[in-house]
Amino acid sequence: MGSPIGKEEFISSSLKVSLTKYPLFLPRLKLLHPHQANLLLRLCHHPIANHLLRTVHPSTMIPHASTFDDEIFTTYKVINKDPLIEPDNPLLRLPFRRGGMGLRSTAELSPIAYFSSVVGAVNTLAPYDSRSQDALSLIPSEEGEIEQTEEEKNTGQLVRDSPSHPRAERDTDPEDEDNEDSDIVHDDTDASDCSVSDEDDSDIPPDDPPSLPP
Repeated sequence: MGSPIGKEEFISSSLKVSLTKYPLFLPRLKLLHPHQANLLLRLCHHPIANHLLRTVHPSTMIPHASTFDDEIFTTYKVINKDPLIEPDNPLLRLPFRRGGMGLRSTAELSPIAYFSSVVGAVNTLAPYDSRSQDALSLIPSEEGEIEQTEEEKNTGQLVRDSPSHPRAERDTDPEDEDNEDSDIVHDDTDASDCSVSDEDDSDIPPDDPPSLPP
């Protein structure tokens, strides 16, 4: 676990080491029963690249991801004895819940995973990265104009999503608030009218005792 940070040469060499750190794993899968081998390929080897996909820029990640995909595809063909299957076959790429093997192409996922991770971390990066601050400043206001609040300019964080913020969207319609009282049933009955005094108990006849069988 970890993401390489530094020059291009260092990142590339680190990616090669991370994606090939189990050189005996794939050859040993070819010796197992197909059911066991496919399970280990999908759940143990394929996820190795997940963290790197989210933290390494696609321009550097995609060449290594393509090699990673080729190794998985070659192993899959040997395990299932299917030399005619193509890399873009839906049986191979579709999620497991949709009838596929769930072996999605890491090279195709690289741009989606990386930039979604950047968007998810924009608030955290804003105080340290001017580009993240610029991205926050482009969020439209309620009037449709591009505007940034003073608090956002000072902190670099998006605060208008807070429910207490004056620009936060309201979940309820003002007309519904006006009609809330109309949905409430008011009971004008005095609580004293519902009470039973001890004197009234004398007028209530006692329950008949249960009859016993003969």
